[in-house]
Amino acid sequence: MKRLTAVLAVLLAVASVGGCGGDDGDKPAVKSAISVFFYEGATTAQRDAVEARLRSLPKVTEVQLQTGEDVYRLLQSTDPETAKHLDPSGLPDSVRAVITDAALVEPVSDLIAGMPKVASVTGDAAGGSADPKAERGVIVKVENGGQTDIEDAIKAIPQASAATFESSADAYKRMKDRVEGLEQQDALASYRFKVTYAGGISREQQALVNVKGVRRVIVVPAGVL
Repeated sequence: MKRLTAVLAVLLAVASVGGCGGDDGDKPAVKSAISVFFYEGATTAQRDAVEARLRSLPKVTEVQLQTGEDVYRLLQSTDPETAKHLDPSGLPDSVRAVITDAALVEPVSDLIAGMPKVASVTGDAAGGSADPKAERGVIVKVENGGQTDIEDAIKAIPQASAATFESSADAYKRMKDRVEGLEQQDALASYRFKVTYAGGISREQQALVNVKGVRRVIVVPAGVL
């Protein structure tokens, strides 16, 4: 189930992420969203706590449950080849929330990912110009830097730009004032790169989520990086 939720998170993000949008420098106010997946055994109280935390955050709206069947229908329309290999009854439920400023997707994701029984959090789109050939930003959250397996896995992704690395300390310094309650331990280090999905998500990027040391992968509008 852990592998399934990680791969689904990336598939959903690529399936629906919007365009770069805006002329607001490095903080484009393009509408975006996150989907939160849970580990097996998550209680109703733990799911409710995530929903309540999301509702308490500025610029976070439309918090709602997304069933496995909802996920399956989205994949049917955006990635039918993948969808035909999935059983909709076996797909996990998730919580989805719209974020009115895509620059907040990463700090909100880091904040929510630290909550109990949260398996994966990804950025996806709630609007924008969902051009399938548009460039996307990819943020690979990791335990620490200097991991050659992760770096090699990124280099193997077709049409990916050279990755840059951001330490946990630098991430916290950059994001701490963007979302209330973010702690140093929440702001993970990351590799960051851009990629074009002209032919859909590659097998190489699907494999990236399973490389040792990778905590999660967030796909965002390219202008957010």
